[in-house]
Amino acid sequence: MRKPVRRAHNVVPSDSAAQLRLIIDNIPAMAVAYDEKLRCLFANRRFAEFFALTTANIVGKHLADIIGEGPYLEVKPYFDRVLENHPSNYKRTRVLESGELRYLEVELIPHVGPDGGNLGLYAVTMDVTERKREERLRVLVYAVRNAIANADSIPTAVSEVIRAICESERWDCGRYFAPPVPGAPLRLVQAWGVGDPEIREFIERSRQVEYEPGVGLIGRVWGSGEPVWIPDMSTDSRARTRGDSSSPPPCGPSTSSA
Repeated sequence: MRKPVRRAHNVVPSDSAAQLRLIIDNIPAMAVAYDEKLRCLFANRRFAEFFALTTANIVGKHLADIIGEGPYLEVKPYFDRVLENHPSNYKRTRVLESGELRYLEVELIPHVGPDGGNLGLYAVTMDVTERKREERLRVLVYAVRNAIANADSIPTAVSEVIRAICESERWDCGRYFAPPVPGAPLRLVQAWGVGDPEIREFIERSRQVEYEPGVGLIGRVWGSGEPVWIPDMSTDSRARTRGDSSSPPPCGPSTSSA
């Protein structure tokens, strides 16, 4: 006697699956589906690549293995709520390997089965970094304007402007160099830094250094007249030349500029 054949009634035809993948991969958001144990069932290309994975090798991975154990513990309460069939959402930031800071807004939607039980969840993530950047720039413009308007001297204005920029960009310190007289080497004129003792020591050490055009990172930027952006000063050879104090001590991932 032949055994009855089990038929899967929810299988999507291959051509339809390809069409669905094409659509999902091109929406302006990161989309992912998890089962009730938070193992990935599906992810669009934008989501997988954001975490340095592919749409193939991300499947089956637990949420903690995708985003990291630390971030997982931070967002776990939101996922626990969704697994109880309550929609949830949260906002967070993520620092990429390049040091770039990204702002994310995440919407969590429960996958409720026919019997009311939870089958997992869907997560839609929007990268709102550009919007946040525009908002920060508007705030920065007002902060710089107020710093200049309320300063009682030019040195005070310069220091407050540096502080406004650093706080807006989440930089640990900022320094302004200028030649004391035309033709002289660059010397530190004004600086601002967080309260970390190593940062303060770094600023004081900077006061003893002079930069000729083309010498050291700062000297090369001065000589070229072009800005330089470095994601990680501690690993970039341009900031590690002998006798150069361009690079501050590491106080967390951040982008530096000169």
